Amino acid sequence: MARRFHLSLDCTDLQQTINEYSSRLGCRPTLIINGQFALWRTPELNICVRQATETRLRHLGWELAESDGVSNDLDCNGIEWATFTLQQQAEEIRQCWPGVDYQPEDDYSLQDLRYLMSRLRQTADGCPWDLKQRFDTIVPHTIEETYELAEAIERRDWPHVAEELGDYLFQAVFYCQMAEEAGYFVWEDVVGSITRKLLRRHPHVFPDGQLGSRRSPGSTVDPDEISANWKRIKAEEKSLGLSGASSVGDASSSMQAQALLSDVSSGLPALQRATRLQNKAAEVGFDWTELAPVFDKLREEIEELGVEIGADQSGRESRPGHHTRIIDELGDVLFCCVNLARFLKIDPEAALRHVNAKFTSRFNYIEEALVKQGISRERWLAKAVSLDTMEALWGEAKRSPHR
Repeated sequence: MARRFHLSLDCTDLQQTINEYSSRLGCRPTLIINGQFALWRTPELNICVRQATETRLRHLGWELAESDGVSNDLDCNGIEWATFTLQQQAEEIRQCWPGVDYQPEDDYSLQDLRYLMSRLRQTADGCPWDLKQRFDTIVPHTIEETYELAEAIERRDWPHVAEELGDYLFQAVFYCQMAEEAGYFVWEDVVGSITRKLLRRHPHVFPDGQLGSRRSPGSTVDPDEISANWKRIKAEEKSLGLSGASSVGDASSSMQAQALLSDVSSGLPALQRATRLQNKAAEVGFDWTELAPVFDKLREEIEELGVEIGADQSGRESRPGHHTRIIDELGDVLFCCVNLARFLKIDPEAALRHVNAKFTSRFNYIEEALVKQGISRERWLAKAVSLDTMEALWGEAKRSPHR
């Protein structure tokens, strides 16, 4: 169950306590009643301080996501422990200070999101849709959320980016909940794994491999050295089995795991994987040395594609497998385009998304223009509008500064 540790104190100098505790906690109080009371709520803590004639511990306890009511009991040391919800605490504050209309907002934490996910997966009263999901069924949603996040970032729509990041985060929480239920791993394993990996790979920031370590003041780092260290550390991780490489199997699978291209995931989108593969090959010198030969290769691949298409249309090649050769040649053209983009330091995926957006905008212009001319959508869908008409409107869209 999601909960925050609660600490309630009396103090003799409320203002001094507010100043010091705000500094220690890294945030100002959620609520201040001048000269009488202060409340801090962080993702892990709920701290109340009251002005009094002496300093003392009032009680400890927990703020819970749900509770049947405020409860209080004493532990073996005579310390009072209280449990309550946010709304129950707010009601108590309003009763103690009738002039204060404290209406807390639900500033949820990651712990709350994880609790929500566990509730969705409870057999007795959870969500039927969430209960029937498995790792494989969630993967398409994860891919979709990733692209929606990328689109929001590309549009610089920052409120939407925040929303999409929430959807993206929920994917990780969902996977971890299912993994915990199956006994595979828990959330802490995921956080611990990525933290340890980043500490290992950033010795220029954490020289001792610990979160509290720092490099000497005034020292500088060489970007080339950082890149070389990153690659060296990744190779060491791989040899030690720290990067997910298989440590069992026959000699063939072992060699495959150690191959240069083995850590380029086959699950990446094709354009992105092509870029990664080419960059990996370039690390050992298997690459063009200048741009002109890349253009020559692209022209060659287009010509070869044209030959295969021509043979197909002329009927000279109707044997089974010829269509596969066309696919191969088209793939070579696309792969070469990725190489060209890499040489120009352009992300081919981003370039294609940009063109997709441009095409969408211009095509929308055609549809909007037809509507203004009184041409119904049904007539358009029935292909009753000539290509010449649409081409003319497309030309108008291209001339528009916003299309």
